[in-house]
Amino acid sequence: MTFFQWIANEPLWLSTSLLIGGGLLLSIFAATVVHGYYTPADLQGNSLVGGFKFAFLSSVFAGYLGLLLFGAYQKYEDVRVYVDEEVDSLLSMHDLAAAFPLDTRNVVRAQIKDYVRSVVDDEWKILHLGTGHPATDSALDDLFSVYMAMEPYTEKERTVYQLSLDNLMKVRDMRSKRILIGAGALNPILLLSALVGTIVSIVFPAFFASADFGSTLIMSLMLTVVTMTVVLIIFKFTYPFLGDYGVSSDSLKLLLLR
Repeated sequence: MTFFQWIANEPLWLSTSLLIGGGLLLSIFAATVVHGYYTPADLQGNSLVGGFKFAFLSSVFAGYLGLLLFGAYQKYEDVRVYVDEEVDSLLSMHDLAAAFPLDTRNVVRAQIKDYVRSVVDDEWKILHLGTGHPATDSALDDLFSVYMAMEPYTEKERTVYQLSLDNLMKVRDMRSKRILIGAGALNPILLLSALVGTIVSIVFPAFFASADFGSTLIMSLMLTVVTMTVVLIIFKFTYPFLGDYGVSSDSLKLLLLR
C-alpha cells in the first residue's frame, strides 16, 4: 500500500491530523527557521519581487488542485454509478428469472447470489489493488455458463432470455470499470506533484516579512489549512474503495436477502 493509499485508508480524524497538522507544523517551523537566520528588514525586500511570483504560482497551483479535485470526485461518483448499475442489472436478472421453469429459475437465482456473495466477501476488500478476485471471476463464469446452457422455447422465454443476457453483459462491464478505477482515479505522479507543490506553497511565504511577524504567520497558517484540506479531499476521492467514505457494498448485500 502506497503512502497515498495509506492516507486515504485511515480514519478521517487521523488523516486530517496528519496532513493538516503536519502542514501547520511545517509552516511554523519554516517561518521560525527563516526568521532566525534573517532579520525582518532582510526579508521585507522579498515581499515586492517574491510577492508577484507567489501570486502567479499560487494561481496556477490553485487551478491545478481544482482540476485534480474535480477529476478525483468525478471518478468517485462514476464508481458509485457503476456499482448501482451493476446492482440494478443483477436485480433485473433475478426478477426476470421468474419467467423460466422452476428448476432453471432456482439455478439462476442461486448463481446470482453466489456471484454477489463472492463480490462482497472476496472481491471488495482487494478492489483498491485494481484487480478482481479469482473466486469472483469463477462465479461470474459460472453465471454465464448457466445462461449458455439454457434453451428457451416460447417467445416469452426467448425475450426474457435476451433481456437477461443484456443485463449479464452489463454486469460484466460495470464490474470491469469499478475494478479499473479501484487502484486509483488519479496517477500517483499527479498526487506526488500536488504534495510537492503544497509543501512549496507552505514554505514560500516564510521568506516574506512585515512589521508584524504574528499576522504574517497567521496568514500562512490559514493558507496551509485551506491547501491541505483540498489535498486531503483529493486523496480520499482518488481511492474510492478505501477509508470511512469509500464506496460501500451495502446495496449488493441487500441482494442476498431476496
